[in-house]
Amino acid sequence: MPSEPTPLPGTDRPFEIAPSVLPVDFANFGQACVDLVEAGVDRIQFDIMDGRFVPNLTFGPDLVASVRSWSTCRSRHTSWCTNPTGSSRSSSTPAAA
Repeated sequence: MPSEPTPLPGTDRPFEIAPSVLPVDFANFGQACVDLVEAGVDRIQFDIMDGRFVPNLTFGPDLVASVRSWSTCRSRHTSWCTNPTGSSRSSSTPAAA
């Protein structure tokens, strides 16, 4: 008697599409976020670097906060920082952002 097939990894839970905005054209950053939302993403991924833990190749909290004027899409933030809750956070960005 054949056994029941084993489910594929990750198929036992819902998934979200959350592309990183690291490769977008920074001159058109806001429009790139709008384009992602219109394409149907669930979240937008921001990779925030402080220049100490890893080289600062991307953007900081002020840019993330400015996207709120372009889109209300939920976002996810990965902090590559030595002190992600320290004084490097901009006062214009809520702590939960």
